Parts: sequence; C-alpha cells; structure tokens
Amino acid sequence: MNVMALMNKKWLRLLHLWMALLAGLFLINLSISGALLVYAKDIQRWWNPEYWTVEESQLEINSSEAALSETLLSEKISSEIIPSEIKPSNPNIASLVTQVERQTNSKVSRIYLEQSLILSWRMSLKDGRYVSVDPYSEKLLLIYQPETTLYGFVLRWHRWLLLKTDDSQYPLRNLVSVMTLLFAVNLLLGIWLWIKPKNRWKNMLPTFKGKLQLILLRAHNFIGVLFFIPLILIAITGIAFNWYAPIKSMLQYGSGQFVETASQSVIKDVKSKQAINNKINNQDVEKVTDADSASIKHSQQNEVNQMLTRAVKKARNAMPKAELHRIYLPAKSGEPIRFRLKRPAEPHPYSWIWIDPVSLEIISQFYGDKANLTTRIWNFRYSMHIGKFFHPSIEIIWSILALLPGVLTVTGVILYLKRRRKRQSSGKKTMTHTLSQVTENH
Repeated sequence: MNVMALMNKKWLRLLHLWMALLAGLFLINLSISGALLVYAKDIQRWWNPEYWTVEESQLEINSSEAALSETLLSEKISSEIIPSEIKPSNPNIASLVTQVERQTNSKVSRIYLEQSLILSWRMSLKDGRYVSVDPYSEKLLLIYQPETTLYGFVLRWHRWLLLKTDDSQYPLRNLVSVMTLLFAVNLLLGIWLWIKPKNRWKNMLPTFKGKLQLILLRAHNFIGVLFFIPLILIAITGIAFNWYAPIKSMLQYGSGQFVETASQSVIKDVKSKQAINNKINNQDVEKVTDADSASIKHSQQNEVNQMLTRAVKKARNAMPKAELHRIYLPAKSGEPIRFRLKRPAEPHPYSWIWIDPVSLEIISQFYGDKANLTTRIWNFRYSMHIGKFFHPSIEIIWSILALLPGVLTVTGVILYLKRRRKRQSSGKKTMTHTLSQVTENH
C-alpha cells in the first residue's frame, strides 16, 4: 500500500468518525425512541388496560358469539339462517359516532377500527382531541390529546424531537431527516472502509478473546456489514415520512414508473344534492316551533345514521375479503366518505373506497395490491420502517435493529479513543527512546 493510499484511508476514517460524532447524539436518541415506538401501543395497553381494551364481560360475550358463529359456518350452515342473537356482535358505527359526538360536543372526523375483539376503537375529533371507545358497549374510555399518551409522546420524540410551536409546527423535523441521511451516508462509507482491506472477512468475525479494541472492532464491522441493507432501508423509509416528494420522485425516476395515487380528486366529482340539508332549508322557518325543530333535528340525525350504516355496509360488500381499518368522514359539504381497507395480500391498509354520503354510490375504488410494482414498493415504506410484515416476530427483530445505530456510534467512538491513546503512548515511548539515545551519546 503506497503513501497516498494510506493518507486516503486515514482521511476516510476521520470523515467516518466525524460524521458519527456529528450525528451521534441524534442517532442514540432515534435508536432509543425507535425501539420504544415498536411496542409503545402494547406497553400503554398493558399499563392502562381500562383505556385501551373492552370490558371483560363484553369480551366474553363477543368471543363466545364469534366462536359459535364460526362453528356453525364451518358446518356449512348459511349465515342468513344463523339467529341474530348468536351472530358475532358487529358494532353499530353510526350509533357509536352519535354517542361520541353527544358526549364530547365535537364532530368525529376519523374512525380507527381494530380487528381484534379485545381492543377499543379510536376516533379523532375536529377539535384535535382523540377518543378511545368500547365499540360494543359504546362507553367512552378516554378522551385525550395524542401527545399525552405513551405512543403519542414517543412518536413526537422520535419524529420531531418533542419541539412543537404554538401554530402546530415542528421546527426540528428536517434536522431529524438530515441526521438520518448522514447516518445512511456514513453506513456506505463504513462499508467502503471495510471492503478495501484484503482480510475483510476476518475483520468482521465476532470474537470474545483478546483485547477490548479487537473485540469492539470485530463487533462494529459485523453489525455494520450484516445489517447494512435493513438499516439503510429503515433510514430511507424514515426520511420518506418527512421528505415525501423527493424520495417519491427518486423512486419513480429509478423505476421508470409513476406511483399510482389514491387521488383525492374524486371529491370534485361528487355531485351530492345534500338531500338532508335541503329538507331543513326548505322548511318554513317562521312556522317551525321548538318542538318541530327538535323533531327535525332528531329526524336529521336518524337519516345521517342510516346513511353512514348503509355506506359502511356498501364498502364492506365492495371488498368482502378486506379488513376495514379507517373511516374518514366528510370534512365539509360535497365530500365523500373515505374508507381505508386492507386486502389479504397487503401488509398494511392501502386500498380505498370513496362513497357519496347521500346517493350512496361508489365514486371510486383503489386496490393497493393490484397497483404497479413502484406503487407497491412506495406503499411498503411504512411496513418496512416499523417491521410490520410477514410475521409478528419481525417486529422483535426491528426493535433490536432500532438500537444498532446507537451501538455503532458508541463502539466507533470507543475505537477512535483507543487508537488515539495507543498513538499517544507510542509517541511518548519513541520520544523517550530518542532522548535516552541522545543522553548516552553525550
């Protein structure tokens, strides 16, 4: 190896070190918060089950009903002839929305449905609050702000470093993305430094014998090389949550395909007549008494409930094998109800249905599992980032992977300090030896 190659390697090592030092604290922060985030919801359910799970008595009823219904269906008995009292309880979503709005004095904007019988459902309100509700008893379990829960706090910590301005902006979000990008670049540089020497494979075999420096060097190389690909993918998918457009454009450019979007432009095609509003507006206001007004309001609410119930049924029938995960209620007049569903081939709910809330016509449908390859890769970013694919055990692996950026940073810094101390010690010995020779000559 010539002098120039040695100099280049030295500068690359210094660059590798300083990039790690610059992003070190942020990476340790992201590692800890990322590992916690994987199981934050499970932890808060374990800590406060009364807020996030349904009542035990209600659970027993629904579980027994579901088991009995499944047994009857497995014996090829038609679902139409199963008595309604032994069918699994299917929550009345419209009634649930009415109860939540009545008790919170705020409109529901979004409904998060859980597939497990033991879990409560969540609803977001237009005033920014959230509600955890038992979908079977319609009991409100908790009214909260997102950041007051463990999951909300850790999410805000992981993505925005907790800082939020009065106008709901997150000024440090770009800093998090920059440091994550720096980590990805440093991983590539680390691979380059590992791949150059001839004994590269020997340098990455773990060992527990010898000096601490050797043990740490082997561990550092082993982690960086073995987990290089998943760590790079986790970093890039994390950046994509913030730098959405640039990452999406890079994917489209690299694949030569456009990402198919579940476009919100269908809202413009809704020609809703707003039948309920017209009924009320056409009333002769001067002749309406208080009793009539209350009657009209009650009638209006009943019609809204019936329409929502029919819309939910139509969405389920349109994709009968899909799981309904979210419902987005219209934010203003003329907008459709949006349903987000997970089809069997999808790792996450990427399919959509838009339904006119008045005519109950299906305006548009988007099948996530039938989209082109680029779209499926793009949609996979969330599942890839949190390890929610293939099998629940992947989440365990991902929670460990989340800690590795911090481990690489710490071991890298320790290795640098060890080398520096060794060089300083070697320099002192050389100087002492030189001085002793000079003394002897005199």
